[in-house]
Amino acid sequence: MIAVGAALVLVPYVSNFEWSANSIKFTTRQQTAELAQSLAQAAKDEVNLREQIAELAQGLKAATERIAALERNTGNGTGTETGGLTGFALEEWIKKNDAGKEDALNRFGTLQGLEQQLIRPDL
Repeated sequence: MIAVGAALVLVPYVSNFEWSANSIKFTTRQQTAELAQSLAQAAKDEVNLREQIAELAQGLKAATERIAALERNTGNGTGTETGGLTGFALEEWIKKNDAGKEDALNRFGTLQGLEQQLIRPDL
C-alpha cells in the first residue's frame, strides 16, 4: 500500500512506470526530457551535416560540368562524363541527401515538441 501511495504522489513527475511482482521501475519526466534533448541535438547535427554535404555536392557538380566543358573544347573527351561521375549520378545523390535532410528536420521538430511537452506539459 505504501508503494501505491508513493506512486500516486510521484505521478506528475513520472513519464513511464512499470510494476512487477519483484520491483517497481520508473522514468522521470526529467530523464525523458534530457533524452529527448539529446536526440533532438543529434537530429540537428544530422541536418547540419546534410547541409554541408549538399554544399559539397553542388560544388562537385559545378566542377564536373566545368571539366566536361573543357573536355569538349579541347576534344579530349565526350564532354558528358568525367571519371565515371555523371550528372545523373550527382543529381540522384543530391536528391537522396535532400530527402534525408527533410527526414532529419521532421525528427528534430517532433523531438523538440516532445521535449516541450515533457518540460511544460500544460502547453
